[in-house]
Order: sequence, then C-alpha cells, then structure tokens
Amino acid sequence: MSQYIGHIKVPSSGSIRHIVGFGEGDPGYDVLETVSSGNTPCVIYYYIKSRKKGSVSITEFQKKYFVEHCIYRDQDSVIPEQKNGGTLRNVTNEYLQEAVKAYRAYRMLHNEYTGFRNDILDSIKQGIECIYLGNMAK
Repeated sequence: MSQYIGHIKVPSSGSIRHIVGFGEGDPGYDVLETVSSGNTPCVIYYYIKSRKKGSVSITEFQKKYFVEHCIYRDQDSVIPEQKNGGTLRNVTNEYLQEAVKAYRAYRMLHNEYTGFRNDILDSIKQGIECIYLGNMAK
C-alpha cells in the first residue's frame, strides 16, 4: 500500500514523521523514517523542485553522516533515475536546503540534540549553512 507526503508518493516501508519548525509561521515538514539496506536508521526528505521529484536521505555509520540525493522520473515513481551520494561536506547548492532539513530531522528523531537550538549550531559545525537564519559562522 502506498503512502503520500503531500502529493508525493513515497515507499510504504517506514513511518512518516513530522518535524517541528522554528517557531511562529514555520509549519515544519514531513520526512520518511526507515532503515537503509544495511539495516541502519535512515531519514528521507522528499521534495518537488522544477517539476521534478527529489529526495535526500541521511544515514549515520561509524559516527559519520552520509547523504544520498536522488531524482525521480515523476511524482509517483519510487525508483530513482539519478543518484549521487557523499558526506555532508560534499553537498552542493543544488540540494543544500533539502540536505539540511533531512539532517536536522535525523538528529531530532534520534534524540541527538541535548538542548534548545543545538540543531542550528550543529549544522554550522558540520559545514552546511543554516537555511533558517543564514550563515551564522560569518
């Protein structure tokens, strides 16, 4: 049976989770929480950009976060036609915003933040700009 995040069809394996926004006016977003092929926890953020469905998945292996970016043929497709991956430092501007959302969702769902707004500081430490408040490292 299929699941949908908004109007985007996502795989039926996994649970749809809502990630809270950054306060008033920010409704948050939904992600798919599942496991990767190696049975490690994985969070996938799906989006539509330029009429193309895309996804960014985050997994952690040996205390290092890995990113996989996929492009799909259409909104109902669950098999990607284009894939590329790497670490957080390899994320390009093409999918930077989506990678930050997926990374933040992974850390929040796995209780890896110890305090309020540690998610912002963490994204800066990892070398990715915070899309919500701009680049606070400058």
